[in-house]
Amino acid sequence: GFGVNLGLNMGDLAGDQVKRDTSFRYGLAVGALLYSWTDSFGIQIELDYVQKGTRYDVTTSDGLPDAGTTTLKFNYLEVPILVMLGFDAGDDMRVFGTAGLALSFLTGAEIEIDYKNTATYNDDLWDSTAGFDMGIILGAGVLWGGLGVELRYDWGLLTTDSQPYGGHVMNEERYNRSLTLLGSARF
Repeated sequence: GFGVNLGLNMGDLAGDQVKRDTSFRYGLAVGALLYSWTDSFGIQIELDYVQKGTRYDVTTSDGLPDAGTTTLKFNYLEVPILVMLGFDAGDDMRVFGTAGLALSFLTGAEIEIDYKNTATYNDDLWDSTAGFDMGIILGAGVLWGGLGVELRYDWGLLTTDSQPYGGHVMNEERYNRSLTLLGSARF
């Protein structure tokens, strides 16, 4: 069968070199899926647009003229390849767990610094961001007839940084981490 996904992605960065307290960058997750189910086993392949990244506060102690918030925005065309194990829970309901691999191709990268009470600064990070990421996906969900709800965790395996940016070394081995809440309709 085929279907569509729509949901909320809560992206963050992690790694030994992430030196700040970060918080989620909320973004969109939308796409199409192909799936095949037997009684308890399924395979699903998707083509999704996913907004990832992170947010963190900057202070005047960082050497900046004013405090504010920095948002790193990484947008991807993502191809999850998933295996699903499930069981019937009655009344046309199926509970399932899912695991697989996501291949992510960068479509945009930007830094946005919002200085409190002064200005907003934007810059392109395309040249300093890796063009490809790969992640492990684990999740669980419920299907009711043709509708579904799923919660996934995406553990990025490759660093988001590819080279220095504006004289600042960004080769810090920072990795995408995402929690995604998806709704789906299957036909």
